[in-house]
Amino acid sequence: MVLKNNWSDNCNKFFHNNMRKILVVDDDPLILLLLERTIKRNSLEVTTVQSGGEALSEVNSSFYNVCFLDVHLPDINGIEVMRKIKTVSPKTRVIIMTCDDLGDADKKEIEHNAYEFIPKPFDLLQIRTLVKHAAEETPHEYHDDHANALHYSTFVEKRSIERKPLTMPVEYVFDLVLGESKTLSLRATIVDTSKTGLGIQTEYPLHYGQIITFKLGSKHKTGLVKWSSAKSNTTVNKYRAGVKLL
Repeated sequence: MVLKNNWSDNCNKFFHNNMRKILVVDDDPLILLLLERTIKRNSLEVTTVQSGGEALSEVNSSFYNVCFLDVHLPDINGIEVMRKIKTVSPKTRVIIMTCDDLGDADKKEIEHNAYEFIPKPFDLLQIRTLVKHAAEETPHEYHDDHANALHYSTFVEKRSIERKPLTMPVEYVFDLVLGESKTLSLRATIVDTSKTGLGIQTEYPLHYGQIITFKLGSKHKTGLVKWSSAKSNTTVNKYRAGVKLL
């Protein structure tokens, strides 16, 4: 009986220690609760804190695969917190959240150090998709020493990806209302492709960080909008967008 209990305890410790861990940092208790409930649906361990100091204390004591990080915190600016997290734990994927406009310096910092940026308000499908892919791509690993951290190359998406021109109509859908199953179905034209995604043209303005689903015959492909801009010199409103396939 003792041997059986010890084996069971060891198994529980193993699975607990190897569960992917997510840290959520935001000073809004409602957002913390919403994200915690959403992320836990993916069978992930979630820790929530309300300040930058608490976030850094967590990262210094345990490895987190993914960190959702608000920019405006009561004690330390989120951009500075991200910079310190990447120094202490460079393999942690940081996802920046904010509802405010950012300056050029902050945008550059996010581009080089964050795994992703999502504007507030966000939709739950976007959160579930992001955390699924971000957590799956990071290894199960506890704290490295600082020497290993210095040799780690942080994730930076390559901008010079070869693109192939293409003209093909496609349907896509996305959620209209946060947390509700109301969707909008639209048409677009695929204008180019690459190994990682698609370039599309549509009459509907998409925004950065939006999750959309393409209907490609009997198959569905989910993508994340990486950039979007209005196309000038046209008689009707048209928008170009780059979508990373997930």
